[in-house]
Amino acid sequence: MSQGPLGFILWLICLLLILWSVREGARQAGAELIVEYGNTIQILTLIFVAVLGAMVHDVTSGNPAATVKDWRVPAFFGAMLLPFALEIFRRRISITDQQVTFISPWSRRLTVPWTEITGVEYQEWLQWHRLDLAGGRSVYLSDLLSGKEQFFGMVARRRSQQESAAEHAEHANQNSPAQLTQSTPSEKEL
Repeated sequence: MSQGPLGFILWLICLLLILWSVREGARQAGAELIVEYGNTIQILTLIFVAVLGAMVHDVTSGNPAATVKDWRVPAFFGAMLLPFALEIFRRRISITDQQVTFISPWSRRLTVPWTEITGVEYQEWLQWHRLDLAGGRSVYLSDLLSGKEQFFGMVARRRSQQESAAEHAEHANQNSPAQLTQSTPSEKEL
């Protein structure tokens, strides 16, 4: 069997395992809910690290005078694997009743109260969600995160509650006694 079809089949199996690893619900950790990458994608990442180790071993053990040409494939694979592994093992969202904490290898830890989440937009061509925060900040979340559906459901419910509370407050302000006395003509005006 040639490498072409076998490689394609292995790639397809890996892709299906990654998609299968995405859970709808977030992981419960005490009082927190955790949105993170699933176990299967983490195991596949560890397998990729082992493959990189085998590549490096192959270059160093078979050829003590390895040249730059011998290191091209392992170097390219390692350069692609490092940010992928960092994303898989270091990205998570911690959710409590009061706040959401975003942990990423690409930025500082960001903790925001629920009220600062102003919107969610799905960007199909990048296959991620952009979460808009107060102050013009944004957080991007991959489609491969497990628990993201539960998280976005919580965001939608809280946004709906905030909007109805704002409408209720606005309606209450319009019908307040101070407003009614100001709009009613006094006896002197008549």
